[in-house]
Amino acid sequence: MLKIRDYNADALRGLAIVLVIILHVSASERYLDIKNTLDLINYFFTNIRIPLFTIISGYFFAYLHLERKKLKDITIAKIKRAVLPMYLVLTLEIIYLMIFKSNNEYQISELYKYYIYSYDHYWFVQAIFAIFIFHTFTIKTLCKNHKSRIILFIASCVLYIFGDNIGIDTNFFSLGGAIYLYPYFLAGSFVPYLKTKYEQKTIRRNLLFLSICLLLLQLFSYKTPFSTYFDKRTILGLGIGLAFCCYLLNLNLKNKILSKIGAYSFSIYILQSFGIKLSTIVFYKIINIQNSWISIIFVTLGTIAFGIMVSIVITSIFKKAKYVHDRKRKIRAI
Repeated sequence: MLKIRDYNADALRGLAIVLVIILHVSASERYLDIKNTLDLINYFFTNIRIPLFTIISGYFFAYLHLERKKLKDITIAKIKRAVLPMYLVLTLEIIYLMIFKSNNEYQISELYKYYIYSYDHYWFVQAIFAIFIFHTFTIKTLCKNHKSRIILFIASCVLYIFGDNIGIDTNFFSLGGAIYLYPYFLAGSFVPYLKTKYEQKTIRRNLLFLSICLLLLQLFSYKTPFSTYFDKRTILGLGIGLAFCCYLLNLNLKNKILSKIGAYSFSIYILQSFGIKLSTIVFYKIINIQNSWISIIFVTLGTIAFGIMVSIVITSIFKKAKYVHDRKRKIRAI
């Protein structure tokens, strides 16, 4: 049975990718004049950006009943759709840095390390891939009912907090990132099964109330000794991510622009390094936009547009190649 596309989840993916791009654009030294404000904004969304992506991934895993598929099929599909495109873009970026960076930080002999260890924003793709494989295997073998999955969720929350102290190299294939994101993935996977109760206004109001309280506490703790209580891998940080992201998932946002962006969120994410570089050259150096806020807006929009256009072009090329290939097969058959 075909599933109707969930435009609310697409819109949330669009919102998440916009927040991620703004974070990485604003990291530039060009915006030192507004650095304090940018730091506050980025601090506020610390526990929302990537957790929102992950909760949506867990939601789609359950919504599309991917647990019914074979582990082999899911692995192959994820390698084709996510891992290989990510490695292709990663390779192009490393080659670019080897050519244009004056220092010898990037060596061809060290290229393999970028494939098996966490590097830049690519860690997220590795972590989600690891989560999909582990989660599929676990629910097919050890956690076949809801009670065992709740126990798994509690265990993942404990590991979320203490994951940095487990005594293994968590940089290997972004294992640390997978541990950090797994509670959010599990939370998202519960949503389709709780849909009737989850959509009740009372639960929605409670989620919003809890989110506002925690976010206000986080905001008032900014640049105080208490700010560390809201960092990643803390109980309060996890509470903010779970409460607010689950509230958003129940909000029925369905914004058309964000939904369109969300449909291309993966391409925008893996291509953001090139998009940011190109957009910065166009809007900052060629057009010479001096106002920092306007520059951030245009570079962000340019990065998003770049990811969408590259995705459309590549998809069109593959569709045309497939059409030609199928056409030749039909001619031969005749």
